[in-house]
Parts: sequence; structure tokens; C-alpha cells
Amino acid sequence: MNLIIFYLTYTYILKAQILVVWNISISPYIAAYIMALSVSFPVGFLLNKYVVFESANGRGRNQLLLYAALTFSTMLMHYSLLHFLIGYLGFWATPSEAGIIVLMAVFSYFFQSRVTFRK
Repeated sequence: MNLIIFYLTYTYILKAQILVVWNISISPYIAAYIMALSVSFPVGFLLNKYVVFESANGRGRNQLLLYAALTFSTMLMHYSLLHFLIGYLGFWATPSEAGIIVLMAVFSYFFQSRVTFRK
């Protein structure tokens, strides 16, 4: 879902152009990532809590805080990798995003299964 939203936002909404918000210039791939994350964060938490790790014990608020902390840390890694792959190495935006998503998904799954939604 994140990749689809990223692609549509980057290609059709932003048209690979810099986004200016309150005199702050945001690169199109970072703006597309932020827009995709705003949808995928709540959907991802609900799917993890009620579908993937449905047998996990724990309070929803604690799980949400741990999920948010993990999301924030992966967001920093994601941001850094996007800048490195696209901004520095000049790779295409959507394939770079796809590779980063796979890397972050593997990392997130292991963290979520052992910390956030452990049995």
C-alpha cells in the first residue's frame, strides 16, 4: 500500500516537482514518502494488532507507543536511505522506495514480533 501511494503521489500529484510548504522546499520523493506514511501508519498498526499478531498480549496504548517508536526510527532510516539512493546515487525514485520498503518490512517484522506484539 505504501509503495502504491508513494508512486501515485510522486508521479501524478507531485509530478516529481519540489513541494514548497511555508517557504520550506521538500524534495518530491520525501514529500511522497510523508504522504504515504500518513496513510500507512494507522492502517499498518491496525493490521498488525488485529490480523498479523492477533494472539499477542498487551495493552493497545503500549503497543501503539512501541509501534510509533519503531515507525519513527524506521522513518529516519528510510529518509536517510531515500536521500542516499535518490539524491546522492541518482537511482530512480520508485524502485529505490520499493527496495527500502522490503528492507524496512523485514526489520519491522522481527522487531514487532519480538517486542511490540510479543505473546
